Amino acid sequence: MRRKHSQLEQTLGVVRIAGATRYETNRAVVGAGSAITTGSMALDPFLQTKWLQPAKKTAILATGTNFADALAAGPVTYLEGFPLVLTDGTAASLTASAKAALVENDITQVLVLGGTAAIKAEVATELTGMGIQVLRIEGADRYATATKLADFARLTSPSPLQVDGGLGWSYSTVLLASGTTFADALAAGPWGGDRAWPIVLTTQAVLAGNTQTWLAANRVPLTSVVTLGLGSAVSTAAMNAANLAIV
Repeated sequence: MRRKHSQLEQTLGVVRIAGATRYETNRAVVGAGSAITTGSMALDPFLQTKWLQPAKKTAILATGTNFADALAAGPVTYLEGFPLVLTDGTAASLTASAKAALVENDITQVLVLGGTAAIKAEVATELTGMGIQVLRIEGADRYATATKLADFARLTSPSPLQVDGGLGWSYSTVLLASGTTFADALAAGPWGGDRAWPIVLTTQAVLAGNTQTWLAANRVPLTSVVTLGLGSAVSTAAMNAANLAIV
């Protein structure tokens, strides 16, 4: 006799987190650090987020008009629990949603990703005027910015609740992903964070020059590079160059 489906069914709660724009959606996601309640059901994965700390509450600010810097931040946001706040990188001020996300979550320290072409100097000045400490992590291009963030992750922090000096990660593996398409690095962010492996980026055909330079300079303690995606994302030539760089 067939078992009744009702005996196997499990009720799943589905909640949409959304806003009218990508920035408003981002604000809603950041705000989900507190309990989300639908009827009598609380969704536990959004509880007890690590950035709700008694000392410096830190967020990462990246442009929402391009994806590369936010991709590189994936492992850091996952492991450290820092909310990733997006703003319009073409504007000389924070978007209203980004500003609200910072204020609503009592953020007092912001890691700004990318140079002034990504996040304008006026935005950093605005943050300072809000009483927020600003640390810009930037490189000459998206590839160098990703390696600068990887460097910052390895630096020793002055205390567990202050990230000014770095995050204190110890890693011998890095993830290598396309910096011209977003999917592979996006999917790997939590995995990298779970293992404290940063993401560095490359072009498809050849290994990005700034990434190759960084890998060679960090051949100790690096022992492996995990390449994400098929050759259409990161070519075999780029992968081989990365491996040679750390030998």
